Amino acid sequence: MSKMLVPIFTALLYFSTAGALLCHMCVRLQPNKMCTGWKSCKADQEESCFVHTHSLGNNFVFAKMGCVSNCQDYVIGPYNWHIFHCCTKDFCNA
Repeated sequence: MSKMLVPIFTALLYFSTAGALLCHMCVRLQPNKMCTGWKSCKADQEESCFVHTHSLGNNFVFAKMGCVSNCQDYVIGPYNWHIFHCCTKDFCNA
């Protein structure tokens, strides 16, 4: 009986998120380090995925990923860099 429930629950999970935009969620605190405890978020209808990176000159400070509303791409520099990128495909912010 329990072997039959696994495919059913998998299908229900898939269809419950169908149509919703899925994004990676993470904060990297050190350069060249993978995120620990990758998570995901489900963007609402007016939201998109984003990646925000910050560096001082050539020194990486942090990167953030997640879901956000009213997203706009921007780049601020030239020494204290903030790069904010928005995207609208599943897990496009990796």
